[in-house]
Amino acid sequence: MRNRSISAVPEPRQFTGDGMRAVFELPKRASETGDRECLAECPQSARYAELKRLVGREHLLRKRLGYYCMKICVNLALFGCGLALLAVTKNSWLQAGDAVFLAFVFTQMGFIVHDAGHFQIFRGRWKNDLVGILHANLALGFSYTRWVTTHNMHHAHPNQLGRDPDVDFSVLAFCKSQALERTGIRRWIVDRQAYLFFPLLMLEAVNLKADCIRFLLQQKVRYRAVELICLAVHFVLYFGFLLYFLTFAQAAAFIVVHQALFGLYLGLAIAPNHIGMPVLEHSTELDFLTQQALTTRNLRRHWLTDYCYGPLSCQLEHHLFPTIPLSSLRKAQAIVRPYFEAHGIPYNETSPLESYREIFRFLQGVSATATQT
Repeated sequence: MRNRSISAVPEPRQFTGDGMRAVFELPKRASETGDRECLAECPQSARYAELKRLVGREHLLRKRLGYYCMKICVNLALFGCGLALLAVTKNSWLQAGDAVFLAFVFTQMGFIVHDAGHFQIFRGRWKNDLVGILHANLALGFSYTRWVTTHNMHHAHPNQLGRDPDVDFSVLAFCKSQALERTGIRRWIVDRQAYLFFPLLMLEAVNLKADCIRFLLQQKVRYRAVELICLAVHFVLYFGFLLYFLTFAQAAAFIVVHQALFGLYLGLAIAPNHIGMPVLEHSTELDFLTQQALTTRNLRRHWLTDYCYGPLSCQLEHHLFPTIPLSSLRKAQAIVRPYFEAHGIPYNETSPLESYREIFRFLQGVSATATQT
């Protein structure tokens, strides 16, 4: 699905507040109601520094190693249960159910990769990198470094055309200009993208693996040899385990179900964060807080939502403070939301179901504008 250029890994915390012009009409910026001089002097805005001070005063930026140890142990226990069931059962329906279960577990482990990439677990880089590589490359079968590369680009320029790889899909369009660029089968898909979006997510896990292998073979990155070795071990163990305990037909069916639902779950968790929010171009002067607020959507608080979506349910707070541990995000929200409301900054929050409705309507709208041309 993605059509990403391969580039160097940006530093994790070099996020700027450079402004951009939205493709869609934007609400009036808070900077236009009295803070223009302050924002001119400080690109990321003095308000961000004040907000970070308020969050830091509550010790929310501190690492929570005990929390992550517990979460990793729970994931490993679930992973072990899934493998054990697969090893002892000969029932095809139970094997299919286990594929669904392990798709869920794989995505939960992927959330650990996300947090390690943001230095949320440890202070030191190498410890986070170790956790990230063991989870991403060895357990899940994709490149930790590749993910960090593209995700840092996304954080630095969310929803910005030409700079955010998460709005650069080869078979989808997030604005009229992208839609008009598509030709052939890709244009056919774009014209129907609202209906094809969720089925296409089932290909995301396979696409991610292919993209990561291509990246590691082409780029000389810090842990290239280690990552390639871990990937090779992953695929040997993954296919070897399945072919040892299952028949060829059962193994093939398991792989299809597992990888399709792994990709679907990943996509369903990621999509609500930014898809359907304003897509930005170059050359405006949105301050950092407004930029993040306009392009980011949170999910309403619920224990099940927070568990299933992990660090992606409080996306705005995560974008404002990328190194904040997962367990502190909702506490930070209790500070961020009133602060935004007090300063007239939009705060977007909805339910998962409504976010998918908004995504559908957005993709449908892009297709319609391109068709009318």
